[in-house]
Amino acid sequence: MGHRGVKCNYHPDREATGICKCCSRGLCADCQVDVGNGLACRDKCEDNVRAVNAYVEQNMRTTSSVFKSARRTTYYSALFFAALGTIFFSLGYIYDEGFQQMFGGLFVVYGGFTALRTYASPAPYPHPPGRCQKCGYDLKGTLSSNCPECGNES
Repeated sequence: MGHRGVKCNYHPDREATGICKCCSRGLCADCQVDVGNGLACRDKCEDNVRAVNAYVEQNMRTTSSVFKSARRTTYYSALFFAALGTIFFSLGYIYDEGFQQMFGGLFVVYGGFTALRTYASPAPYPHPPGRCQKCGYDLKGTLSSNCPECGNES
């Protein structure tokens, strides 16, 4: 399956069947090497593409763990506000302090609202249209139906 109008950079008489992930040159079947999640110029860009793939994979793992941690922290803060509100409300009730009861009630409501909002909000993925749904790579200008970063079919 050649890309219309794109010729191999090293064999101009041949149609390109892929594009190098490192240098973006058109490549025919003889000039390309599939290094996993991307094509590379044979004997030229293979190491660079492998390094980019490793970097992208590391960033995907890191980003995922950061989002999970942020979500967990939001739940903990909601629990903290709800517990603090319960304490304030209880002390206000015991000592007959209306302001303290109101303040505690607001904390409980805020904690509950924060927990519900976090639970109901979508996960940080999927990415907006025009980006890979797996890694978020901008697909504008790509010729393939697969993401050049992670290989996901778009």
